[in-house]
Amino acid sequence: ARWGLPGPLPSCFGEWTHEALARHLWLRMFSRPGDTNPQVPRLPGACLALHLARLQSIGRLDEAFADKMAITDWCARIRQASLQVIWVPAAEVILAPRSTLPATWPATQLAYEDCYRFFRKHEGRIWAAVLGVGHFIRLSLLVLIWLLPLIFSGFTTAMRHRWQTYAKLWYWHACLCPAARIHHAGNR
Repeated sequence: ARWGLPGPLPSCFGEWTHEALARHLWLRMFSRPGDTNPQVPRLPGACLALHLARLQSIGRLDEAFADKMAITDWCARIRQASLQVIWVPAAEVILAPRSTLPATWPATQLAYEDCYRFFRKHEGRIWAAVLGVGHFIRLSLLVLIWLLPLIFSGFTTAMRHRWQTYAKLWYWHACLCPAARIHHAGNR
C-alpha cells in the first residue's frame, strides 16, 4: 500500500462522500504544476516529521482520538499554530499490504465517534450535529438501497455484512450515537 497523498481537512461534504470526491476535487483544485513542495492541510501519519522544538509547542497526538483522526487533529493544530504542513511528493512510504477483511463493528463505530469528536473540537457542536444529521440521512438511503442487492444476491456473506454494517450505523445514529464502551487509546 502506498501512502503519501495529502488531503483536505474533514468537512461535511468530504465525510458524506467518504472523502473520495472531496480528495479528488481537492487534488485537482490545489495541485499546481511545478510546485515541488506544496503546503497542504493534512498528510497520512506515516509521512509526518516534525522538529522537536515544534513538537513541544504543539503537543503530542491527542489520545482521545484513534489513529487516523489523531493525526488529522495534529495537522489541524500545526496549522492553527501558523505553521505549514508541507507535502514532499518525492518522499514515498511503502507499507505492507493490509488485510482486505471488513472492519469490525467496534472499529467502524470508533471511526464515526472520532469524526464527531474532531468536528466538535475544531468546528463546534452545531457542525457536528449537521454532520450527524447528514450521516443519518445517507445511512437511511444506504440501508434501503442495499436491501435489493442483498435479496437478489442470495444473501451472500459479503453483501449481508455490508448491509448489517449500514443497518447498525443507522440504528446507532437513530439512538443519537451513544458512546462506545471501548477504550481505544490502546489501538495505536
